[in-house]
Amino acid sequence: MPRLAAVALLLVAAGIHIYEYFGQDITYLAVLFLVSAFGLLVGAGLLLARAPRLGWLIGGLSALLTFIAYAYSRGIGLPADSSDIGNWLQPDGVASLVVELLVFAGAVWALTGRYRVTVDHAREEIKATVPGLPIPESPCSAQSPSRASEII
Repeated sequence: MPRLAAVALLLVAAGIHIYEYFGQDITYLAVLFLVSAFGLLVGAGLLLARAPRLGWLIGGLSALLTFIAYAYSRGIGLPADSSDIGNWLQPDGVASLVVELLVFAGAVWALTGRYRVTVDHAREEIKATVPGLPIPESPCSAQSPSRASEII
């Protein structure tokens, strides 16, 4: 999945969660909608920046966790909100699930292929994204380069 398509999907998912935030009466659910949107937006931003692996990782994890939370809320329900139990076909929810599933599948595809995550790659991307941040050297750096690339 090309990065720009993933960015578009992450922005759509974040937009859905921001929209849901404004209609939410239960405080902790409103906060969860904002946290989800934030994670999705950070993932999109990192995919556009010089950190595609971190973008795939954060965006994919945010999409997966949001997908799980939706299933949990429709299955056994969330505290103080049993009204959504069994409401699997809510239009915003279904759209969000489809988008998040596509993002997660794209992240798995990307992170197991071209953008495979290694400790050294993560360090490089963090340094490129946050200049001046002190990051200790990896014990793998002293080993052979082939061993360092095997670590996820």
